[in-house]
Amino acid sequence: MIAWTKLLDTLLASPAAARDADGMGVKREAAIQAPGAVPAAARTGNEVRLPSRAGLERQAPSLATQGLPQPLPRGAEAPAPHASAASAATDWSAAARLIRAALSQARGDGGPVRGTAPLWGAPANASPTQLARRLADAVVHSGLFYESHLAQLAQGRRTLQQLGAQPQAHASPARPDIGLVHQQLDLLATSHFRWIGLAWPGVPMEWSIRPDDDAPDERPRPRRRGRDAGAQGRGWSTTFALALPGLGGVEVRLTLLGDAVRARCVARVASSAGRLDARRDALARRFAAAGLRLESLAVRTAQAPG
Repeated sequence: MIAWTKLLDTLLASPAAARDADGMGVKREAAIQAPGAVPAAARTGNEVRLPSRAGLERQAPSLATQGLPQPLPRGAEAPAPHASAASAATDWSAAARLIRAALSQARGDGGPVRGTAPLWGAPANASPTQLARRLADAVVHSGLFYESHLAQLAQGRRTLQQLGAQPQAHASPARPDIGLVHQQLDLLATSHFRWIGLAWPGVPMEWSIRPDDDAPDERPRPRRRGRDAGAQGRGWSTTFALALPGLGGVEVRLTLLGDAVRARCVARVASSAGRLDARRDALARRFAAAGLRLESLAVRTAQAPG
């Protein structure tokens, strides 16, 4: 048996046997070659920077002043399970301490996003499509969704130029904006977006967006079943409060659920309420042109403070 094995090894090692093996479909081992040179990667112009750990350490107040436990030293062992709660140490990250600092320094809520410029130049020069685009940009460029936009950048769904319009792109990585962090935490907790600024020069506006199911003054809506419920989705409400030159103070609330819109207008001046109510048919046509259905419109005069 050993002789047959040596004979086969000798035959397979000869050039002729190699050719025969190729003809019979026998695969030989591929020759291993030395790896080639690795091409140099081109340097990118990525200017999106996140705060470094050292920057967060400098920005966040010390743990001693905040009443938080000190982080464990590198290489130190955690306390035994039977140790008292007072002596147990917790390893807080720099980001967690920054959030703790934002909540402790800013009392109450984080406040609305403040617009730095009018949304548009003049109402007569803007189409509904342009106005909608400016409102959408105010939300996207507010900085409240910056981290999710970074994820979209990594997925190729957003560009560096788009991220450059947000406040974080112009802030020092070593000194994060505590107020902006507070606003992000409020948005995460309430799903309530708020904006304040100028609609156009000389016309202040307050604007908010919130889930309809969180609105305290909405009437109960019958629950739908089957396919209608899935297509209906979640309702949203948006509210605009403006001081208009010809109408005075006006608050408009739109609630959208599927393709149905419910509108409510409150005017401070009685004559302005009458003018708005007279234009309900024109408003319904505008919504229909946008593929929406005006389900209801309520117009009233604001009650005088008493």
